[in-house]
Amino acid sequence: GLNGSGKTSLLESLFFLSRGSSFKQSQSKKLISFDSAEFLIFASINNFINIGVSRSASNLVIKINDNYILSCFVLSEYLTLQILSPDSYLLIESSPNIRRKYLDWIVFHVKHDLIHKWKRYKVILKNRNGALKHKLPVSEIKAWDHELISITDEISLNRKMYIHSINQKLIFYKTKYLSGMELFLDFYPGWNEKLNYQESLIQ
Repeated sequence: GLNGSGKTSLLESLFFLSRGSSFKQSQSKKLISFDSAEFLIFASINNFINIGVSRSASNLVIKINDNYILSCFVLSEYLTLQILSPDSYLLIESSPNIRRKYLDWIVFHVKHDLIHKWKRYKVILKNRNGALKHKLPVSEIKAWDHELISITDEISLNRKMYIHSINQKLIFYKTKYLSGMELFLDFYPGWNEKLNYQESLIQ
């Protein structure tokens, strides 16, 4: 298509329906036309799932089959997509945080219930770190440990599983297309693997 013909706008509309956010703008309200109060994107999937997303300067509204949805994560259960853009190289060159987000994107699409545990994990970690920062008694710090360890172990296990799954795909590609070149991904959980997570917390 010609420059300015709307190629990127079409891709961004699809992406927004899948994520509730833009892949180009950090502030999605900037996507609203200057002469409009909001934008609305609507799609019908397989003729029986209707998704609508509207964005005003102050509000995001999501509806699926006339039901209001409170979490953007639900969108990806109905419309799962991954965009390949010129920024995709950041997966390799940027910080580990970018790679964790990509890996979790895979994990959460397959194990939908994990997203709720991940949200809980962030709350627990924030509170536990706050207790450490304010030098509260050890008993108050450890009060968060049991649930934190349980969720961390589950998320870490699933991350490892999908790294293994990706490596199985890479075996096929390196055999068929890469002349047997060694190509694999490894997973480092962020703590000393000679210790389990509980022992690392104690340390």
